[in-house]
Amino acid sequence: MALAERFLLTARPALPRGRMLDVGRLALVATALASVAAIVLRIFALGHPVMALWLAAAFCAWAFIFGAARASETSGRPRRSGPLA
Repeated sequence: MALAERFLLTARPALPRGRMLDVGRLALVATALASVAAIVLRIFALGHPVMALWLAAAFCAWAFIFGAARASETSGRPRRSGPLA
């Protein structure tokens, strides 16, 4: 008799699923956006407007490419629905 048959073990997810996970993700995204905005504004205030505009455009391009990659991925598992799925 195998150990798995002898002892009934159940697997639990490492991170809880549900509303709190979505709130945590939303807080992380909001913190990241606020940090990028603060860095861009600081560079602009230091007298480097071209560098600030370039950094803002680079971040927007990265976010677009990342979103396009997530939207076009074809994994076997079903996609989650929600604000940050």
